[in-house]
Amino acid sequence: MIDDLNCTRIDFGSAPWVTLADGAREKRVAFDGCAMRLLELQPPFREEDWCAKAHRGYVVDGAFDLEFRDRIESLRAGDGLHVESGPGQEHKAIVVGRVLLFLIE
Repeated sequence: MIDDLNCTRIDFGSAPWVTLADGAREKRVAFDGCAMRLLELQPPFREEDWCAKAHRGYVVDGAFDLEFRDRIESLRAGDGLHVESGPGQEHKAIVVGRVLLFLIE
């Protein structure tokens, strides 16, 4: 993680990949109480638990499904995503191939 940046250019190319789980890694840049993330998911990544966090971002490459308790949303490269936090918004990523996401938190 790179913290406390005071610049307008963020060099994700030099940020290290950090493994989050089997098939999940990220590059995270945090500053001023927010974070930008490049998140790469690929098999065998599987979310066991429901996530209740908010997510905003863009699908850079690949495709995946976002399962909510009452529906499934299919997201592809070029799609934006906006998920609110809290009850009724719990979700899980369903990954069958490599997907690269740009997220802002």
